[in-house]
Amino acid sequence: DPPGEPTPTPADPPGEPTPTPADPPGEPTPTPADPPGEPTSTPGNLPGDITPTPTGDGFPEADPWDDPDYWLQSSALDLVFDWDQAPDGPHFEVVMCWSTKGYGIDMACTTLAHTISSLDVFVYRTGLILLGGLNMVDFNYLEYGGEHLYAITTPDLERFGTHIWYVQDTASPFLTDASLEQLPDGTIRAVYYSGMAGIDGNHPIRAAYRDGEDWVESPEIIYLNTNLLDPKTCPFDGTNHLFVTQDETSIIHAIGLDPYNYYTEPTFSWPDSQVPFCLVNDGELWLLGQTGGGWGPPLLRVLQDDDTFSEPAELWMPEDYPDIDSCTSPVMAEFQGTYVVFCAVHR
Repeated sequence: DPPGEPTPTPADPPGEPTPTPADPPGEPTPTPADPPGEPTSTPGNLPGDITPTPTGDGFPEADPWDDPDYWLQSSALDLVFDWDQAPDGPHFEVVMCWSTKGYGIDMACTTLAHTISSLDVFVYRTGLILLGGLNMVDFNYLEYGGEHLYAITTPDLERFGTHIWYVQDTASPFLTDASLEQLPDGTIRAVYYSGMAGIDGNHPIRAAYRDGEDWVESPEIIYLNTNLLDPKTCPFDGTNHLFVTQDETSIIHAIGLDPYNYYTEPTFSWPDSQVPFCLVNDGELWLLGQTGGGWGPPLLRVLQDDDTFSEPAELWMPEDYPDIDSCTSPVMAEFQGTYVVFCAVHR
């Protein structure tokens, strides 16, 4: 059976009560068994000035992400689990769907959080990270600026924690549409548009590299073009692929000249699509996108042997999941033997 209903119970500091956020009214309560299997990811050393102590598996001995309790820690972002704090007006809610059979197949779904969109998902050994953009208009009482990364974390798709990571040395106070990737040498970085959304012009795509609990922005621009949003990179078959939304109307694709920086001019354009997400699945490079503002199921394309992409196909049939009438920022991953899909849904 697929995993049970996530019960976000992020851990608080000692002495504080443990919040138990409630699901929205009417949310079904499936009670299947825990998912089998082990998480899949590529181990590697951290970047920067760290001199790791070898442990035999390529990771520094003191990496806080290796602590199982890390994935359940608490932060000010716990507000996304508190439905009393959900906006009264239109907003986004994060829906999580899962299956042991495959992406979009016989899924069970639940609503996980509110007021987060521009999603990304990243699997790291024993934990899963759901990164997202926070609407500061709705959460303007949080004393955090735009130079932060906002993450929901889980060790098992049933219990959840939150983290807010500060990014140092940023060229702009706005880190828009961040996504995570692990490079071939094990380096973990966040890639984002360095600027405010909605402003026309050349949009630089920059990267911040993880160093323990610190994130430090590189001074280099890894890609520059007009009106870019939603960058996502995927190493595949010796090449680093970059996908971005351009002019809010199309997804473009460019190739990395090395695994870390600098990309060629676009090699592919997908009109009438936005918010790309890519992953490697069964030896293939998959590309997801949304159309029409995210209404309807996400669309899937697969990189072919001739370096072209297959025609778009819906990830699931709309009649199979009538309660999910929108899926903006579609992202997905295989975690502990379970195929999980996250959407930011219009509410």
